[in-house]
Amino acid sequence: MFKRSLSKQVLPETVGAPGQHCFYASLHALLLRQGVYTDEADLYFLCNGLSISYKGNFESFGLRPMADLLSQWSANTQVEVKHVTIDPALSKRNDFLILQDWSNALENGKSILLHLQSHCLNFHPVYQNNPSKGHVIQLYGLDMKQDEAYVSDHFLLEESGHVLSYNGKTNLTLLLEGITEYAYLNSDPAEELSVQQVIQACDRHLEQFLQESWSAYAVLFCDLDRLLEMEDESFRQSCDTLYYQLRIESLMHLLQYTEQFMSRYEGLMGSEHGAYQLREDIHELRQTWKRHLLQLYKIGLRVNREKVTDYIQHSLRLLAELKTLLERMRMTVYQIRL
Repeated sequence: MFKRSLSKQVLPETVGAPGQHCFYASLHALLLRQGVYTDEADLYFLCNGLSISYKGNFESFGLRPMADLLSQWSANTQVEVKHVTIDPALSKRNDFLILQDWSNALENGKSILLHLQSHCLNFHPVYQNNPSKGHVIQLYGLDMKQDEAYVSDHFLLEESGHVLSYNGKTNLTLLLEGITEYAYLNSDPAEELSVQQVIQACDRHLEQFLQESWSAYAVLFCDLDRLLEMEDESFRQSCDTLYYQLRIESLMHLLQYTEQFMSRYEGLMGSEHGAYQLREDIHELRQTWKRHLLQLYKIGLRVNREKVTDYIQHSLRLLAELKTLLERMRMTVYQIRL
């Protein structure tokens, strides 16, 4: 362990309700600390959270580097972000330089987004008792002498499905072992993000989704026929992985944030554009997808190969409904951005 000479630095705690996704909730909290109030749904569209690619790997579906999301957010808001990618496998990486950078940010009143492997967090047993996954938290303090980091976890997902938030200490050495990316603001954003910026980003990224990412979902669901050739354990694991990726990393958040966005701007969109009915239709489809994805989990648990073909066909029908709703939403958003 290298010698640490930096003193204790802790920014004031911020208290907030648990969020809906670890990255967007952490970015939301980071901005709140800077006096900027926004909404997770706004951040989702400003970061182009809809964008998805699929290259045949079930396990990576829905996963995007934090650098990509922050690059989109910075381009849409003109706020500079310093981002650093770290390879945890590098034996000669200089942790002291990382800590010095964090210390400088904290000295300037900036908290830091950390993307890390969840097994390196020791403040809740869910991270020690389950397979490690990528997770985003907020760093708001360091105590080198005590080997402690002060962190906020705004999406602590328990095994029961209940989401908690956490503010407090975690082991610094262990945390450093799991870091893959970190970022903080390099410039101060406006106290309130422009509604026009958000609407324009939503319109632009909806168009991109309909032209590109929607087909990635279609190919993914067609690829479920690969399950039919798998051994039982691989079948179970693949269904469990896809259930998690679609529920936590991609599809369900698309529906959740889209519904939230419609609710947030329903007054601006006005009744003449059918905003209320569109929000209701998105809500209904979100509940249908929630039940549908649970069926995938059950198919995997019971190794029901005979249900896979019908499940694929039903998925494609629901995807077509999703595309229709997002086309309606894009037309509505396009009208109010003019």
